[in-house]
Amino acid sequence: MWHHGEVGYARIIVVSADQAASTDFITYGSMLRKRRLLRRVVLDKCHLSFTASNYQLKLQQLGHLQVLRCPMILLTATLPPSRLDDLREVMHISDFRLIRMSTVRPNIRYTIRRCPNQSAIKVVREMARLRGLGKGERGIFYCSSRDRTEEVGRC
Repeated sequence: MWHHGEVGYARIIVVSADQAASTDFITYGSMLRKRRLLRRVVLDKCHLSFTASNYQLKLQQLGHLQVLRCPMILLTATLPPSRLDDLREVMHISDFRLIRMSTVRPNIRYTIRRCPNQSAIKVVREMARLRGLGKGERGIFYCSSRDRTEEVGRC
């Protein structure tokens, strides 16, 4: 996985969409390409181009990856089929293979509970108890604000 400041050699680079269009990444990839060391780029979470709050700018910047002139694999679990043409257009993709798999996960369940302001901690603890989550085990809880999320994370 590529991280900001990376300069080491890699034949395959896995990079998240939010980092892929950065000047640092393009410079790094170009250096590898010039040395004939770059075989392909794997772009993980390409759906971020559509879900990030400033997705238009990020989507436009992803097209700059074409300067690397190597095969690219774009990975996403949540790109809506209706946005596939947008991605193809911005990435200048004319020849591609689409592989679509089921995203059904029978081992994952979710419950939605609305919490009055002061009861979030109580509800989270109760849900964790009902699901059998012990100390150190994980669950995902979404909250309506960052402050509330941090508060729930501490409990």
